[in-house]
Amino acid sequence: MVEEMDTMTDRGVWVLVSKPLNQKKSLRKLVIYSKQDTTGYFLRCQHSIAIPGIIHWNILLKLLGYLGTTRGLQLNLSRILFPAIYCGIVYWMTAQPNDRVRFDLFILSSIMISLVAQFVGFLIGVATSVQNDVFLAPVVLFPILLFSGLFIRLDTIPYYLQWLSYISYVRYCYQSVLRGIYALDRPELHCDKICPFQGPQDFLREMDKADGNLYVDYAAMWVFNFVFRVISYYVLYYKIVYNR
Repeated sequence: MVEEMDTMTDRGVWVLVSKPLNQKKSLRKLVIYSKQDTTGYFLRCQHSIAIPGIIHWNILLKLLGYLGTTRGLQLNLSRILFPAIYCGIVYWMTAQPNDRVRFDLFILSSIMISLVAQFVGFLIGVATSVQNDVFLAPVVLFPILLFSGLFIRLDTIPYYLQWLSYISYVRYCYQSVLRGIYALDRPELHCDKICPFQGPQDFLREMDKADGNLYVDYAAMWVFNFVFRVISYYVLYYKIVYNR
């Protein structure tokens, strides 16, 4: 059984000690947020080029107001409320500890990856046409997911490719979820049967996530969020001015 578990973890599959299905749901949650918020958003952002594009006076101020209004409304509802509802269901259904701090960190990680993925999709949508977006978005998402540590361990990646893991925002969300649930002095995991990883720290070491800091993970996601917002704004501004 231990050999089978080692094989699964080497492949990057999340094997939860208490309930194996729990981490599969958590992994699916991260992939869904990263994929849907990116590939679905660029299909809706083409109007962001057309609507401010009709404004010929003080385009800089108008564009900032337009993006602030439309993105602010979507931020309040779809990027905070819906992840909070979804994570509230997933957290308790997977029998996680009744701890307010861990629960809040779990929701915060989901909201952060949703915000970053939203503007990745927005950037792809405003940079190219809809026809090219359909092919470009999967190409962009593939290395982000591949080098995030979800499917392969980071220490097994060739050294000349390890730098790609540092530009994967999914990696930092993945690490924050694991450390928020299994770190912070969590007691030993409860198992109905014999478990190969009874202690949370043993599990984190097996997943190569024992060393790290939650503050660094969340700071990295905030940086990604800010950078993609700024780049998206300037790309949209250039498209409007160029096509005017």
